[in-house]
Amino acid sequence: MSDKPVEAHVPNFIPIVAGGVSGVLTRFLCQPLDVIKIRFQLQVEPISKISVESKYQSISQALPLIIKEEGVKAFWKGHVPAQILSLTYGVIQFGVYESMVQKASDIPRFADKKGKVEFVCGFIAGCTATILSFPLDIVRTRLVVQGNKKVYVSTMNGLKTIVKEEGFRGLWKGLTPTLLQIGPLSGVQFAVFHFLKRTLNEVEWLGEKGSLTLSGTMVAGS
Repeated sequence: MSDKPVEAHVPNFIPIVAGGVSGVLTRFLCQPLDVIKIRFQLQVEPISKISVESKYQSISQALPLIIKEEGVKAFWKGHVPAQILSLTYGVIQFGVYESMVQKASDIPRFADKKGKVEFVCGFIAGCTATILSFPLDIVRTRLVVQGNKKVYVSTMNGLKTIVKEEGFRGLWKGLTPTLLQIGPLSGVQFAVFHFLKRTLNEVEWLGEKGSLTLSGTMVAGS
């Protein structure tokens, strides 16, 4: 009788779900840094301790200042639309990607061009997900930057107010440079992911476990 323990079979969806849950938890824990990052980006004055006119001069200075002026809750401003944004983006991105790759696999001339197909499909999937989820990113950003005087009180209120005051175009401000960043990034992400997945599947001692772990990691980082 062999002493080698029998490994329990892990369903394919388990690493995906685990990756998704870890992604949600990570965003919650890192939200304070996201708030500071956005405020730094929107501040015209330099982020420097020697700049007297700058409201935010460093991370260590910004943290207590925000707590003093707005309370601890300020670090989770825009958290709800941020979580919805992550989930919406992920579902659309993976859905579009899988659909396109499936259709491409039925075309014989693409059989030996997997890397290129994965890049193009990833590029289009990332851009599609960005376009459809972008209004949530706009609202998230505006919720983060507003101080005690609230212009937007919730995600839905923010969407309605922006449309009322700026028109529907207001929900897609800054879309072009975002697409120029996300398109190539998403394409490379999927191409590299599947390249590594194929490589790991060829490693005997990793096999299916290696690719499943990689899948969960990709979902968590999306």
